[in-house]
Amino acid sequence: MSSFCRGSEWRKWDLHVHTPYTYLNKYKATDDEFVKKIIEEKLAVVGLTNYFKFDKKEYELKNILEGKGICVFLNLELRLTYQNKEDQCCDIHIVFDNELPESIINDFLSNLTLKVDANAVKAKDLSIENDGFAKAVVEFNDLIRVLEDESLRLNNKYLIGFLSRGKGNSRSSNAYEIIARESNILIHSSDNELNIQKDREFWLEHNKPLLQCSDTHAIEDIGSKYTWIKADPTFEGLKQIIFEPRDRIHIDDEKPEKHGYRAIDKVILRKDEENFWDQTICFNENLNTIIGGRATGKSTLLSSIANRFGEMINPEEYIKKHSENLTVIWKDGDENDSREVEFFPQNYMYDLARNDTERNSLINEIIEEYDTESLLSNYVKFVESNKSNISKEISNSFNIKTEIDGINEKIKAIGDKTGISKGIEETKAKIEASKVTLSEEVKKEYERVSNLINNNGRKIISISDDIRKIENIKVSELYNTSLKYDFTSLSEKSKNKIEKVYTKLVSEFKQKWESEIANIVIQLNEDKQRFIQDNVSLMKNTDYKSGLEFLEKNKYLKGLDKIISDETKKLNEINIEEKKREEKKKILEEIIDKITSNVKEYKSKIDELKQNFRIDQKDIQIGVEFNLDDIGMTSLLSKSLNLRGNERQDFVSQFAQSYKENIVNCTKDFLIKALDNKVEYKGEYLKKNLSNFPVELISVNWFDKSFQLTYQGDVFENMSQGKQAFVILKLLLEFSKKECPILIDQPEDSLDNRAIYNELVKYLVNKKKERQIILVTHNSNVVVSSDAEQVIVANQHGEKTRNKRGVKFQYLTGSLENTKVKTVVSNTEEDKQIVLEKQGVREHVCEILEGGNEAFKKREMKYGI
Repeated sequence: MSSFCRGSEWRKWDLHVHTPYTYLNKYKATDDEFVKKIIEEKLAVVGLTNYFKFDKKEYELKNILEGKGICVFLNLELRLTYQNKEDQCCDIHIVFDNELPESIINDFLSNLTLKVDANAVKAKDLSIENDGFAKAVVEFNDLIRVLEDESLRLNNKYLIGFLSRGKGNSRSSNAYEIIARESNILIHSSDNELNIQKDREFWLEHNKPLLQCSDTHAIEDIGSKYTWIKADPTFEGLKQIIFEPRDRIHIDDEKPEKHGYRAIDKVILRKDEENFWDQTICFNENLNTIIGGRATGKSTLLSSIANRFGEMINPEEYIKKHSENLTVIWKDGDENDSREVEFFPQNYMYDLARNDTERNSLINEIIEEYDTESLLSNYVKFVESNKSNISKEISNSFNIKTEIDGINEKIKAIGDKTGISKGIEETKAKIEASKVTLSEEVKKEYERVSNLINNNGRKIISISDDIRKIENIKVSELYNTSLKYDFTSLSEKSKNKIEKVYTKLVSEFKQKWESEIANIVIQLNEDKQRFIQDNVSLMKNTDYKSGLEFLEKNKYLKGLDKIISDETKKLNEINIEEKKREEKKKILEEIIDKITSNVKEYKSKIDELKQNFRIDQKDIQIGVEFNLDDIGMTSLLSKSLNLRGNERQDFVSQFAQSYKENIVNCTKDFLIKALDNKVEYKGEYLKKNLSNFPVELISVNWFDKSFQLTYQGDVFENMSQGKQAFVILKLLLEFSKKECPILIDQPEDSLDNRAIYNELVKYLVNKKKERQIILVTHNSNVVVSSDAEQVIVANQHGEKTRNKRGVKFQYLTGSLENTKVKTVVSNTEEDKQIVLEKQGVREHVCEILEGGNEAFKKREMKYGI
């Protein structure tokens, strides 16, 4: 068994190829042309087909093709006595094991009885005379009886196929159920692609594999129709399509394969001085499983590959060393160590499942990639923006409250509104009590007398003013003290005479002026005294006296009126300030409502996010949950509030519950208390700005976000540890958009066998179609039930477990259908055997993972299977 084997690979198969030696619908072609055409069409497996028996030349063709590396089965085409609705005999095919010797097939044909025109003829004796091949039919039950005849040694050495469409199809036969039940495969040769797909899906529901074949009857038809089969080109490989009819068969022009940069083709393990390893291991592009006993180099191989790509954190020294002696060749031929692989070491998923921080980090990374509507990032932005808005509004509320407090101080300085109002009312009562009334007659007489007195008073004032002015007149100011006329031209004598006349006249004027003025003043004083005396008489008038008393009373009332005016002014000022205060209070109420509305938005956005946020990937869902951080809230309250004893404990313990039950009322009540200075804080820094603590308490979104991971409706926290580890594996891979190879060390750890079969196996079957997987395992279900395309059997050299050239670690590669029964030799000879070469891959799998055939059969008997 070559270590270059890649296990089950996609190859082009055509199991219905008629040779030029076919007995019906013959065509001309030489053997060389026939072989050349098959090689040109890159057919890896062909079924050389003939009717009722094979020509000797077809065995020779088989040998030639096998010499060219092509696997050849002999396909015997028969017509049954059963007929379909078109009255055509149903066709049936017997595909023989390619390793069956010609003699056994001839023995079968010697025992198979046909009917030709009601005559019994052995298949080997059928001839072209009398249209023997065109008329021959076989009873289906006879055919089955001969195939199952143990003496003919055909047991498990053939497959039965029947037609699904076309001439001789069995689907419309009355015996369809019998034929389908006894048959293994369907032979299809349709030109209609839709028919192929519809028939394939139909038969898959019945777990039957359908193969598209050419039904070649002309050299140019070879390679026109074929099927891609993922299996070794052996009969054991062919039998695998019976067990995995969907996954082992692909009907299309091109085979399904991964890009060359997405799959590792092989690793070259170079020999070193320790003779550690010396081998080339080829990998399948799908699922590769590394098995072996303990300490046989399974994890060493996987870890060394991973470390080559820098996927190991703090690798052990021996891993570092041996990864340096390892070369990775990709499928496209590149030796690029910078390409990406994903490596999950042993217990990695288990450890990640138990580490909340790491797990949430992983989920966060997934969300960043899959939250295409940015629901979560928008929520985070909202929280930041909302907190900023609340903080700003809380500061505004305290600023407005400061203004309100200032207005209150101003009102207080003006006075007490109630006291002022009461004083005004009391003053008004005094005015009312002090009021005096006059009759109209008295009022008229008072006014008349008062007018007279006032007129006399004005005259007295006028006379007094005149007297003052007259007495102040200076005589010298009435004339010039010197002559204005110039007498210098006169003689001195004449001049003197004139000056004497002037002086005399001035003296006489002065005497006369003073006498006359004195008389005028006397007369004015007499008039003044008369008016004074008149007023004295008038003031004795009774009605006038009543009027004066009334006026005196009114002076007192005017004082009270001024008091009322002044106090009313104060009252008006208070009312204006109160109006301002009410406006500020209204603004404050609006701010408080806005704050509580913003706080409520936290809850609304949380509910909205919980309802709308969900990331689904097959049967894994990531949702979001929120829980109140009552511990953080309680801690903040305890360290910040200056309450005493039970009072603080009760308030602190009840606050979180109140907040959870009614976030709006709780927030509003606390904010109002804080604004009213009814909250006593600890710490000087809080006293400097009273809004600090409410900002810290109210603006924060106290609902912590967490992610809820569910698998098939089961919540992650409620799962067993093993299932949690499996879900982490799915999480790592299902949500990854990477296409690189996956390296996993023992993914089945912590899972029970039921979970491995029901969960892990199904998962690997699907995932290997998308990405190359290389994993180490000790579980048979992982290898067999996952239908691993490549099995790598590891062995450590020892006295009874020898490796070639005595290398420490050696590996055998091959498919599950790679089988070789262990030969019985002496103990001495067995010790000399290379342990990996003793038996086939399938036998190694059974021995290592099942405990061997005997152990498996014992369990089978115990279970009653």
